[in-house]
Amino acid sequence: FPCSISLAEVLDQLPKEFAPLPSVEQVNEWHKVYEQRMEGQCPKKAAPSDEQLACLFFRLLHKLNPYADLAIFGPHQHRLRRKLLMSGLMMASDGSFTRVELKGPPDFDAWLACFRVFRNAMIMLAAVAVTSLDRYIDRIATYLKDYGSCVWHLLYQADVRMRYEEIPTMRRMLTADHKAKTDKGEQHEFDPESPWRLPWKHAAGPESDTFWTDEFVSPATQVRIHLKSIGQVVDGDAPIA
Repeated sequence: FPCSISLAEVLDQLPKEFAPLPSVEQVNEWHKVYEQRMEGQCPKKAAPSDEQLACLFFRLLHKLNPYADLAIFGPHQHRLRRKLLMSGLMMASDGSFTRVELKGPPDFDAWLACFRVFRNAMIMLAAVAVTSLDRYIDRIATYLKDYGSCVWHLLYQADVRMRYEEIPTMRRMLTADHKAKTDKGEQHEFDPESPWRLPWKHAAGPESDTFWTDEFVSPATQVRIHLKSIGQVVDGDAPIA
């Protein structure tokens, strides 16, 4: 596909879609949105690449979950993409190559560096409120402070499940609630034209407390009081480096 980028090389290791590359003018418009919303230029170290913006815009345009796999999505995207292409392949017995999954951030600092790039991209694309993204970071940071780095793998697993599984579920349920309300002539906070704004607000707010308790707080407590090991509370869906 000429003038396009594979989502599997930039955004998420699983999708098969290709996103068209944006023009320089389009990229400048996205950066202008950031500058207007944040009253300044995006910091270079946390600025998304053109390819990252293209992939997220493609998902948003098609009303698909803008999930970013932080194993490959982060600062210095071109270096990460090369790593994926070069070390993400393993030769099989028949001489063919198979994809090897790259693993997620090994600690909170690495996660934060990657998530900040995602945050800034979502600000540029006007997809989610800044306060929701920042409160989400605060939530992860608070859990780490309260439970310690020994349960980081569990916390990252919960983060992945929230962004990959729970947020789309929220969108689906909010869509149904919105339709039920508007069919009766009532108003609803959910905006179908910006379907990820309210789910992300809920992901960072008290609406998702039950999820975080089930996926992190309860098992993290069991690990901290030595009722279970970290290996007993993490599965293989969100490996870390």
